[in-house]
Amino acid sequence: MHIERHEPSPAYLLRTDDQALQVYLQTYPFLTGPNERDNLKGVELVHAGLIRRSPADSVAVHMLGDGDGTIPPDIEASARTIGVRANLSRRRIDTLLAEFGWKLAVAGINPTSILSFGAVGGDELVALRAFFPVAIIDAIDWSDCVKPGILASANIKFAKRNLVEALSECRQYDLIFSNHTLEHFSDPDAVVAGLRRWLRHGGVLVSGLPLDGTFDDHYCAKLALWAADSARVDMFDMGWLDPGHAWKTNAADVADTLRRGGFSDIQLFQRSWHLTRGLPYDKVALRRYRSRLGLLNSAWNFATKGAIRLFSPAQPSYLLRKVFFALQHRCFWSDNRFKNAQAPEIVFVARHYN
Repeated sequence: MHIERHEPSPAYLLRTDDQALQVYLQTYPFLTGPNERDNLKGVELVHAGLIRRSPADSVAVHMLGDGDGTIPPDIEASARTIGVRANLSRRRIDTLLAEFGWKLAVAGINPTSILSFGAVGGDELVALRAFFPVAIIDAIDWSDCVKPGILASANIKFAKRNLVEALSECRQYDLIFSNHTLEHFSDPDAVVAGLRRWLRHGGVLVSGLPLDGTFDDHYCAKLALWAADSARVDMFDMGWLDPGHAWKTNAADVADTLRRGGFSDIQLFQRSWHLTRGLPYDKVALRRYRSRLGLLNSAWNFATKGAIRLFSPAQPSYLLRKVFFALQHRCFWSDNRFKNAQAPEIVFVARHYN
């Protein structure tokens, strides 16, 4: 393991107090959902513009090397047993171990009570139970997508809740874990502060999230242009705009947000050989990937968006937008898939002592 310094750079936030709209954007981030009124409310939000966040200080990031964050054999065996009981495929079990194992290995805590904040499909619950076999584990999410077999096999209590509204409740945990959840909130400062209040003295908040606002991200310049002039973007930019990712952050901004939320003991981690969530690329390989796919992405945008903007009316129809983003889903070089693939991933471990 070695330390790298990440210098401060602008981050951005798509801010709304409309809780219903925020939930809608998680499900329909391209604004092609079944409710056209809400789709257009999302467009209004996009055109209201981004809030620029300006962290002042650089931050240390622990770069894991070979062997760092390795899952102990007994924990891996336990995860596989739980996964088999939940009728998960071997491939899915392999994937969840790769996704969550290193994030829990750096947590540095042996909790008796755990909350999975934003459990999505439930794969992280298998990893949590394997790492912490005797802990009480609760899980909440604003959609009910957890496979019932996971809840039974891992002995998890799940509740479908609006995550923002849930923060007003009185809860206490030793560990709160979230994975690619915090970037969906339009007020991360309030959410981080709320999660801190749920931690007992010495408790830990562990979260993985994408750095959509890092200085070397392929879409960094576009984000800056959007922040400077939101009228420059339209309905066909939603792929890279991704209103579902309201918090477009970077390492310095993450640390700054955690400090404002009341955390003083903060550590940030990345894998030096696997900087993104899904691609096993180091810095050199990631830079080459961005360059290669960036050319293909530019050609795709020139051909498709150029033709649509030339021949479609000023307000494109719902059907036209649906067809366009259906094509985006099928092309790995399209805006949204490329944006998510090349964005670096970071994990923070923040402790609460107050």
